This record gives sequence, structure tokens and C-alpha cells, in this order.
Amino acid sequence: MNFVSLSLYNSVKHNNTFLADVTSRCWPTWHHTKRRIGGDWTASSDYEGDRYDLDDMFLNGLMREVRLTYGGLYLWGGFIGAMTYVRDGVMWTRTLADRANAVKSIYTRIGDNMLSNGGAESGAWTVLNGATVTQSTTWVSQGNYSCSIVVADTTVRGAIIETITVAAETLYLARVSLHVISGSWRVAINRTDNDQPLAKGSTRGAVGDIVITMQIEASSLYAGTANFQITSEGAAGTVYGDAAVVQAGPARAETDWKTDTVSISEYGRLERVLLKAGMSNAAANAEAQTVLADSAWPRSVPPDQFTIGKFDTPDRLSLSLFGYIFTLKFRYSTIVGTSAMSTHIAAVTAQQSDYLSAGAIEENLTDYQIDDRAPFTLWTVMTQIARAGDASGNRWSLGVDAKRHVNYGLTSTEVAYHLRRGLLYNVSSSEYEPYLVEPGWAQLDDVPTGPESLTTNANDVARRIYLEECEFIAPDGLKFKRTADYGN
Repeated sequence: MNFVSLSLYNSVKHNNTFLADVTSRCWPTWHHTKRRIGGDWTASSDYEGDRYDLDDMFLNGLMREVRLTYGGLYLWGGFIGAMTYVRDGVMWTRTLADRANAVKSIYTRIGDNMLSNGGAESGAWTVLNGATVTQSTTWVSQGNYSCSIVVADTTVRGAIIETITVAAETLYLARVSLHVISGSWRVAINRTDNDQPLAKGSTRGAVGDIVITMQIEASSLYAGTANFQITSEGAAGTVYGDAAVVQAGPARAETDWKTDTVSISEYGRLERVLLKAGMSNAAANAEAQTVLADSAWPRSVPPDQFTIGKFDTPDRLSLSLFGYIFTLKFRYSTIVGTSAMSTHIAAVTAQQSDYLSAGAIEENLTDYQIDDRAPFTLWTVMTQIARAGDASGNRWSLGVDAKRHVNYGLTSTEVAYHLRRGLLYNVSSSEYEPYLVEPGWAQLDDVPTGPESLTTNANDVARRIYLEECEFIAPDGLKFKRTADYGN
């Protein structure tokens, strides 16, 4: 055990220079996990030292690197992503998990009402072909007034609610609230150049309260002015109209990235996409800017509930570390479409150039499609590809090595370990040092024997299991998991 050491390095953004040997500070409480998909996954330990040392680490330690080595052999490496510090009995936390220095919003943009007098509040609507058109308080659905339209004969007459300007290939939604006393009424948006309808609806002789809704389809090629109007349908009658609306239909929209360049230079680019429902352009941009201002820099925060007083609790600093594969969660993929899995792995890796570069990426020609309907983090894309394996049903592994290279390749089917009487042995029957264990195939020597598998697939051998996750707990503890929750 004398050859095991833990070394502290500056962050990658600060040249990744060696700072100190921290074995004595961290080893007694150290534990780490490794996964088939992810490689060096997580680690944690307490950090021992005087108050000056603890304060310095707590305030400056985020993104510093810790490496575990054995006789110079690299075993685990990652960055400090969160810390919990009990100081004078009060617990404080610092984390990068909720931080973002590049923020944008993807939202549903709904246009404002294009009508300035859709409720006849500023005056009666425009007379069309001699109808009697007046402001009215007899029936009102919104505000203080409606518009009364009276036609006394069978000539088509009515009112123009308002003239609007529409663009080609744009969806528009329109509605108007009516109270029909008598007659039948046509509601339409007609082109002003030839009076042809772009959208239309009818009360079909019904009386009482009616809301007419209609839309100009996005397939319309007309660009120009149009009259939103109500006219009689060949019969005398009276109708009240109110609360008319015409607006551009819902459409996906995106703000630009709001960024804090100083924070990016310190921690790399930490992206966050806000997914929002109906918003105006101004509101979406404002919210993105507000979120950026609140999350660009780490903050020292107490728990949601805490007590102020005198305590004799000793100071204690706990570190949470993450393998560099976690930096794929910092950014969103701009790679979309269908390509070979290994091609996608290389392209996605290149998008996290702050921390990672491509290493040994084996060819996997199985097609994989990256959907473009929603934003996906680089990690989501990577893990889904790795979990998919290949067209032959083989496992594939994904991880980051000591030089922060992303490696992707076919998982070996060879037995790496023997589990016998509660102990782990290598293939040479020597007991395995627990801190050297990595994911791989293990043969369960104590399992009762039975009929052998009739296939050549390693998954079908009853005495073999794949160790998907290995957890080392200093000084000699070891746990395994056959499955792992990779989330997003």
C-alpha cells in the first residue's frame, strides 16, 4: 500500500500543474468508482488540514484535479466538482453542478395581437357596404364595449374589424367572440387585392354566444394586406362582436447564447438550455440573461435550514470528484443526423475541446441518428451510442484516460477475474489488489455447475457476469454492480 499515492494538480484551465501530494490528507476516507461506460466515474474523500488549508481548498479548489497512482501506474483521475465544508458548526457548499456561464432559451414564440381595436374599445369597427355599425354596451365579453352590426336586408353587408399585413408561409391564428341575435354571419380574412379569403368561418344560422376560430395556413404564399371582417350571409340580422385577435401562430424560437467570458476562461464553457413554453422574444432574452447573471460563478451557500450559534464541531471539508467524462455534461451537441457510431463519437468529443480530445476510437459502422428536435448534452449522445453496442449485439466501452483522451472500443469477452469464496482473483489465481479492479468479466467459481450454454455468446454462460461498475473503498474494500444508471 506504500506505493499508492494521491496527487493534487491545478485545474486544466490553469495549466494543470502539480500542487501537492495529498495522500495523507485524503487516503483514509478515499473511495472511487469506475464504469464500463464512463471509465473513471466518481470519487470522494475528506480533506484534512488546518483552517488555512481548508479555506484555501474550499474557495479555490473547484476544477482542481486529483490523480490516484500505484507505483506510477495511473488508476483514477478527475476534478473536484463539489465540496461541503463544516466551519464553526455551519455547513457550506460549493458546486459546479448548478452553474452555467453560457445560457440560451428555446421557447415557443406566440405573436402579439396584431389588432389595435379588436374589442371596439377605441371606436366602432369600419362600416362595410352600408351596414349599421356602432359601439355598444348591450353585450360585452371583454373590456367596456363591443361592436354592434345590423343589416336590414338581404344584401351582403357588415364591418371590417381591421386591416392587417400578413407574411407568406406564416401561420396566423384568428378568433372573435360573437353574440348572434339573428341572421347568419360569415367571418373571414380576405385579401385586399382580390377579396379572396385566406381564412373563413360561419355561424351557420346559430344564435347566442359563439366564438369563431380560424387560421391562415403556413402553406399560404400570399404576402400583403388583408381585411379581418364580419358580413351577413344573405339575410337580415344583428350581431355583436368583441375580443377579436389575430396573431402569428406558435413557432419554435431560440435566443442567442448569453455568455460570461471570464467565467468560461476559468472553468470552461458550462452550458444551460432553458426549455420554455409561450414567451415573447424580449421575455425569453431577459430570462436567459438573468439566469446567466445568477449562475456564472460558484457561490458558497448554506443549507436551506441552519442554526446560528456557538458550536464545538470540528472543521471538516469533504470533496466530491468526477471523472473527466462528466465534462461532456457541460455542453450540448450540435451534431445531428445519421452517421456511423464511431464517427459520431469522434465528432462529439471534438465539441468538448476545453477538456477532452479523441484517443483510441475503434470503428463501429452501425448507423446512429442524433435527433435535432430537442437539445441533448454531449454526454447524453455519447452514453446512448455506447449503450446501443453494435448490430451484432456486442458490448462497447467508453472512457477517458490519464491524458484526457476519449477511448471507445469493443468490450473484451475474456474473463478478467475469478470470484471464489468471497475473494477476487486474477486469471493466474493470485488475489487481486482492490484498487486495481476495473469493469470486466468475472467467473463465479462457487456457482453450482449445470448444463453448459449451447451458444458462443459470453452473456449466456451461467457462471459469468459482467462487472459494470467497480467501487473501491480505502484501504481494501470493494463493491460491484451488474447494472449502472447512466441517466442523462
